[in-house]
Amino acid sequence: QQSKTLSQNLLNHFHNLMNSYPETLKLSKEQQEGILKSLKNSLSVISGGPGTGKTTIISNFILLILIEIIDKNKNLNEALLRNQLFDFLKGFKLAAPSGRAAQRLTESIQKSLENIHLHKLIKKEDKELIFALNVLKEWISSEKGNSLTIHRLLGYQGNKNTFFYHLNNKIPAYWIIID
Repeated sequence: QQSKTLSQNLLNHFHNLMNSYPETLKLSKEQQEGILKSLKNSLSVISGGPGTGKTTIISNFILLILIEIIDKNKNLNEALLRNQLFDFLKGFKLAAPSGRAAQRLTESIQKSLENIHLHKLIKKEDKELIFALNVLKEWISSEKGNSLTIHRLLGYQGNKNTFFYHLNNKIPAYWIIID
């Protein structure tokens, strides 16, 4: 029930964001549908060729959740809220098949966030959006926010030829995003 309420709140926030920042977020109908489906389902597959906006979907998806957390915790001072957001971001895991692909995913998300942040239509009074963007940019630039290879995410143990995380020992994460 609680996750259903969270999802509904996120959906409402998504619609509010799209109405408030249509030119800033610059999401196509397909990208908006990708985010909506990701919010509604426990497993989503977003596919497309290079340059179709998959990374934009990921960036906006995470940003949307941060804005929801900020909205629910407006009574916290900035330092406590920042810590809460970073604690929450620990639950996001980003991975790709190879080291180069993982590095590219991190760089693409950084670029996507920079494009949102630098857009002229973000007003100084849009403190929630700016705060969420800054925290997300700081996280993705840190080692904790960097993408991993799938083997590293699963905790590959070469000497045993097994993985630390498996069916009976799940990855400690809310969301796992694999590019």
